[in-house]
Amino acid sequence: MKKNLKGLISLFICIIMLLSVSVPVFATNKNNSNSLYNSKGFKDVKKDHWAYDNIMWMFEKNIINGVGNNCFNPEGTVTRAEFAKMMVNTLNLEKYSPETPSFLDVKKKNWEYPYVEGAKTYLTGFRASNGDYFKPSQTAVREDMAVALVKALGYQNEAADESILNTFTDAGQISPNLRKYVALSVKYGLILGDTKNGQSVFDPQGNLTRAQAATLLYRAFKNNEEKVTYDEDKDRLRQRLLQ
Repeated sequence: MKKNLKGLISLFICIIMLLSVSVPVFATNKNNSNSLYNSKGFKDVKKDHWAYDNIMWMFEKNIINGVGNNCFNPEGTVTRAEFAKMMVNTLNLEKYSPETPSFLDVKKKNWEYPYVEGAKTYLTGFRASNGDYFKPSQTAVREDMAVALVKALGYQNEAADESILNTFTDAGQISPNLRKYVALSVKYGLILGDTKNGQSVFDPQGNLTRAQAATLLYRAFKNNEEKVTYDEDKDRLRQRLLQ
């Protein structure tokens, strides 16, 4: 009887130990499952959406977020302030908060301040007689994106043949100071034109949608990656010196 009782007690202890080990494992799997659902479950971005892969990649890297209620709002517009934040997150730029603001309408207390200052060299602004303005609440437009992509990929110092813009019937709507960047973006296929009413247009003042911004910034990130090789001995030596 005692032997059977000891056996039952031992069995009971083993079961308790197994359960105590299993609980964290199941909890982790549950969390992973929820994370996977959240990142793959935008109600308004199905797998057959043209920007699905780009949006999901950007979302999982915490570069962009949904808008709530498990939606992404791919056709929603992007403000210039939001675009600045996306640039900083995509290119891993350092957020910057100088003592003196660069723009009269982006104050140090504004949430967008460190993002606008950090991405300033990639962005466009508006110069007036009393100073520079960023207009953070305005919608980002396609020519803004052209400037950002050209600078992000290091093409800004190249000579631009602006005659390439003559293929677009709305070339006159491109801001004069940005024509070079738009021409380079077209040359390198960073932003493509469109066809409206049988005519080729660039739509420079067209609103940038969230899906377009995610896709174009994703391409900029991937194009900006550098493929490198590693010398094993030198790499090990460098690691030892850093320790």
